[in-house]
Amino acid sequence: KPFNVEHRTHVKLDDRSSTGYDGLPKKWRTMLKASAITKDDVQAHPQAVLDVLQFQMQGVTPKMPSAESLRLASAAAVEIKKADPNKFYKRIRKLGEGASGVVFEAIQKKTGKRCAIKMTDIQELEQVKTEICMQTMCGHPNVVSYIETFQTSDHVWMVMEFVEGGPLTDLVGVGKKWQESHIAYVCREMLKALAFVHSQHRLHRDIKSDNVLVDLDGNIKLADFGFAVGLTTEKAKRQSVVGTPYWMSPELIRGLPYDAKVDVWSLGITLIEMCEGEPPLMDKPPLRTLLLITTQGTPKLQQPQKWSMELKHFMKKSMDVNVEKRSTAAMLLMHPFIRKACSREEFAKFARVGFKG
Repeated sequence: KPFNVEHRTHVKLDDRSSTGYDGLPKKWRTMLKASAITKDDVQAHPQAVLDVLQFQMQGVTPKMPSAESLRLASAAAVEIKKADPNKFYKRIRKLGEGASGVVFEAIQKKTGKRCAIKMTDIQELEQVKTEICMQTMCGHPNVVSYIETFQTSDHVWMVMEFVEGGPLTDLVGVGKKWQESHIAYVCREMLKALAFVHSQHRLHRDIKSDNVLVDLDGNIKLADFGFAVGLTTEKAKRQSVVGTPYWMSPELIRGLPYDAKVDVWSLGITLIEMCEGEPPLMDKPPLRTLLLITTQGTPKLQQPQKWSMELKHFMKKSMDVNVEKRSTAAMLLMHPFIRKACSREEFAKFARVGFKG
């Protein structure tokens, strides 16, 4: 049995404290103050608040890797088969096309299981290797699963999990009746993925509704790691300007050193998509959009009176121009707005109707 036991931390409710607790460890106190969880929330749900704090503060976060260790891990993660993929997969239909390639729905001939195949020009092989590396090292229930890759004489075939449903883009749009409970649900599921990816010291850098997939069971999965990058001890921040203009954060556009909070800004823009059908400034040319993002501050909702204080505060915390004040994905998971999320089953009903429409 243990001996010489010391009970060093004893937390209890205290109405006189600014946090609502007495005896809270300093790091927990700092996290609680930055989380937007109010004293009223603490009084209403004291144990639940302590549970989420413990989850965030005591989770195991891996150390930031060195550039060499990341390179070795990347090399180990990337396996490209030089065989004819047509022997193993049958393409059914084209799902979409982007700057980095064409995506098809396909069937694995041996098992009959459906999958998605992203076909990219062979000249993009090195970029595909980076994408494979980032996706294989970001395994999570809210991230599209990677299966395998083939190389032919002129193309690279990247085989991934098939998400029956479609991109979140197909569900947003003027006229679609999004309730705050639906928006909170999508934000929560996206934040789960981002909090994990960021804890592994990686950035997605292209968060937008096109890269968020929804299946018919209501599951939300982050896709397309083509712009993803890993941070290292030698390079703890990045400066390269990548992504999609309307979802870019001000610090990224300016070419300033940035970290995982660029993904949080993009999530905030995605929230506006769900509220209004499209991101802010969509009617402006890309170059002017970039200028306005860097000069106009935190984006505003066109009809703020339609939305709750919790949603608007969530927006403010996710898109604060002051990066130091902007919340992390882990912090936003504790935001009161997230508690408005509907059940997965309820969102599935909403998604099925939306995809049919």
